Amino acid sequence: MSAHGRDFADLRQDEEMTRSYARAAGELGRTVTSLHGETMASTDMGNVSQGIPSIHPTVGYDTGGAKQHTPEFTAHGKTSGADLAVLDGATALALVGVDLAMSGEQCARLLDGVRKRRANAS
Repeated sequence: MSAHGRDFADLRQDEEMTRSYARAAGELGRTVTSLHGETMASTDMGNVSQGIPSIHPTVGYDTGGAKQHTPEFTAHGKTSGADLAVLDGATALALVGVDLAMSGEQCARLLDGVRKRRANAS
């Protein structure tokens, strides 16, 4: 543990959830690009993913090449393209939930994963 709290753990993305998200995003007309293994930013989502099966997808929109955390980037976040990206991302995540909930095998696998991770954390 660092002087400021717990360090961020590595992100463990569930492969079946990732495939489901990619299918759903593709059905919405989104081009899915794997960024597996690339460092993008730090996040406490890695800590969450150590305890429960998780994904941390991203969805893009045209920013005109503006760098993140700049006024120019912020201006592009107010566009209809950005609004559509949020809606598509939320819809794709909802479709993942439906996809996994409709599969007894996936429900059992995910719940078993939670049980195992909780047992290992004890």
